[in-house]
Amino acid sequence: AVFEDLAAACLAPLLAHAARHAPDLRGPAQVMGFEALAQALTHGRADLALTWDLGLESSIARRVLARIAPQAVLAPDHPLAAKSTLCLQDLADQPLILADQGLSIGHMRALFAQKGLPMQIRHRTASLDLMRSYAANGLGVGLSYTNPATSHSHDGKPLTLRVLTDAGTEPLILAHLAQNPPSAAALRLAAL
Repeated sequence: AVFEDLAAACLAPLLAHAARHAPDLRGPAQVMGFEALAQALTHGRADLALTWDLGLESSIARRVLARIAPQAVLAPDHPLAAKSTLCLQDLADQPLILADQGLSIGHMRALFAQKGLPMQIRHRTASLDLMRSYAANGLGVGLSYTNPATSHSHDGKPLTLRVLTDAGTEPLILAHLAQNPPSAAALRLAAL
């Protein structure tokens, strides 16, 4: 299983790599939101999951693949785009755009709360792509850990991305149910 925002950047390259290096590995890839992914792992409907470490129970084993800092997603003409890096304080009075994906908004709120900062959510979008489009069109500042390779929104407008230097990092993980060790095939996929 792959968390929905990560799938567009990670799933096809992983499947293509597996087809070249382990063509005998077969199995359906499942793209899911946080809650569905956690349930699929817990109930044995997914052997492995590539996801952010949010909403998983202690019964889930985790292997950290990377640690990613959140980024502000801005229109190039936004005043904050002139700064090379940003901190949460820079965003405290900005209208924010967040992808409304269950645990994501609560996690972003916690970042601001830990610093004692207010947070002004202007828009909640159904997807990362829509959040990026809103930001590109000047409707506010998007926040995201997932950083697609493209520097444009789907509607072709340019984007500026700035790392938030004081917000820590979030682990990108490969997860499985601890009491159910991965099969040999799942271990081979994990190695890829």
